[in-house]
Amino acid sequence: MLMIKATREGIVKAQPTKRPFVLSRANFLGGQRYGAAWTGDNVSNWNHLRLSIPMALNMGLSGQPFVGPDIGGFAMEATPALFSRWMGLGALLPFSRAHTHEATQPHEPWSFGDETTYVSRVAINRRYRLLRYFYTYFHVASTTGLPVARPVFYVDPKDPKLRTENGSFMIGDDVLVSADIMKERTEEYEAYLPKNQTWYPLKLDADQHKDLPSLHVRGGGIVTLQDVEQYVGEKPESLDLVIALDSEGKATGQYYNDAGNGYDYLKGDYLQMTFKAQLKGKELILDMSSEGKFPLPAFSVPVHILHGEKCYDRVISQITSPHNTIRFEL
Repeated sequence: MLMIKATREGIVKAQPTKRPFVLSRANFLGGQRYGAAWTGDNVSNWNHLRLSIPMALNMGLSGQPFVGPDIGGFAMEATPALFSRWMGLGALLPFSRAHTHEATQPHEPWSFGDETTYVSRVAINRRYRLLRYFYTYFHVASTTGLPVARPVFYVDPKDPKLRTENGSFMIGDDVLVSADIMKERTEEYEAYLPKNQTWYPLKLDADQHKDLPSLHVRGGGIVTLQDVEQYVGEKPESLDLVIALDSEGKATGQYYNDAGNGYDYLKGDYLQMTFKAQLKGKELILDMSSEGKFPLPAFSVPVHILHGEKCYDRVISQITSPHNTIRFEL
């Protein structure tokens, strides 16, 4: 841990106005204060693919929220199917990086052919669509200690089957990722959804593939999405709200934003928004409140309301003040 600590201190000294990024496998309890971690030099095989999720979840439960594996495996050779499946789930873990040893064959997505390139592109685009949601829960992790990627037993601690579920995980409170982690199956893969909850398919795109995990949003949650970034540092001026109503017609969510670099957020230059939705008859009432000095979104916000088997698309023309109440006729 002293190595990652010293590395961070050196970067801060060299660039005191920028937030440092440090990645290390030399870590220990408390090391989350200094940088991210990856799960070590893994191997390109299906067993290490299956270990990726429980290792990341256990490290999150141990206080290291910014964690993920070498996607595709570090040693030995990945196959197109293995790399595609790994990219599908790895793009949705907190730390996401494809990596390999210099002595292996090339492991870039396009090295495995057009189909793997396609799957990888869709997987990465999914991550970018969820980037604001991820950023919000990184903020939650930094202030509460809760992990970003969470075991599904967080949803229902009384369900013993969720204690042994290694192919699924939650991102934050509301997004469920269910991945097929087996090489071969005798029957079609079907995700296990925690009981006593309402679940809706989360459709981030029109693309589907057997190597991509299924995504669901929990009824009662509000998920924030953005447009896909096309280059590092692009700041898409977009925000979508997915309002997934529970059995009582309610949903809550949050959104955090700041400059993405520097330390002005410590002086109040951030935006913390809270959303509360309530269905009353055929009218949905959405209350929004915010704090912080960072600017409110100065653009229209598409709203996707999930209720029963229906999806209602509406638009907030502009968020005008720190406290807004919007009413939608359904």
